[in-house]
Amino acid sequence: MAFSDPCIISFQGIFENSRWTHINSDQNHLLCRNIISDFIEKNEMTKAPRPLEIINELQINAYDIDVAGIVHNLVYIRWFEDMRMRFLDRYLPFEDLLKQDISPVLAHTEIDYKLPLKFQDKPVISMWVGSLGRAKWELYFEIKKEGRLVCRGRQVGYFVHLKRMRPVPVPATLLDEYHRYTESK
Repeated sequence: MAFSDPCIISFQGIFENSRWTHINSDQNHLLCRNIISDFIEKNEMTKAPRPLEIINELQINAYDIDVAGIVHNLVYIRWFEDMRMRFLDRYLPFEDLLKQDISPVLAHTEIDYKLPLKFQDKPVISMWVGSLGRAKWELYFEIKKEGRLVCRGRQVGYFVHLKRMRPVPVPATLLDEYHRYTESK
């Protein structure tokens, strides 16, 4: 079985003469992709600095479970929202922003699901700042269970003036916290 994808070709020999020879080429391709993804994840994501990281244990509720018996995909997005609110509570209280007619606005969410979560699991979520620009922010998320990656995500947003509905600069208090962290590393 041959692959045309150049990043798979180097792994091809591993699987042709292995216990996985009974799987078809699509499954083999997916297996190789997962190995590459796991390698990148272990060697890049985990070693990179995580500015202003916050970590929280998650509670899985009965209403989070879908018909397949796993946590529904939308629940992960809700958990991201909960973490953003915890982040604001710690670094930039939302009430203070509202007094200035400023609010963060979400522009983009992406998520890669790796493993399912079930009712009895005890997941832990981590969130940190990827970057802060003039008005734009980028956050990264990871959810793990028993040390294994369940999903990772990224969100991009802006701060806006609520009456004008126009972007405003990232509040100075948040920028100061971010720069204090990045300069100390």
